[in-house]
Amino acid sequence: MKWNSQAGMALGFLAGTTFGSGIGFLLHWHSYDLVAIVSACGVIGTAAGAWTVRRIVRGTPNANKL
Repeated sequence: MKWNSQAGMALGFLAGTTFGSGIGFLLHWHSYDLVAIVSACGVIGTAAGAWTVRRIVRGTPNANKL
């Protein structure tokens, strides 16, 4: 699998929304609070995933083989 920023963003979004859903479940949040926390964690996860892939690819000498 070739790692690019889109793959990182997709995995970050998945991880972020899952994490936000778990937090909402543990805090027994409903409706607007739950939508807000899942959305916020999804955006943060998307940015973190893109940043991580760029950092890994930039630090790898053979970046075209990833």
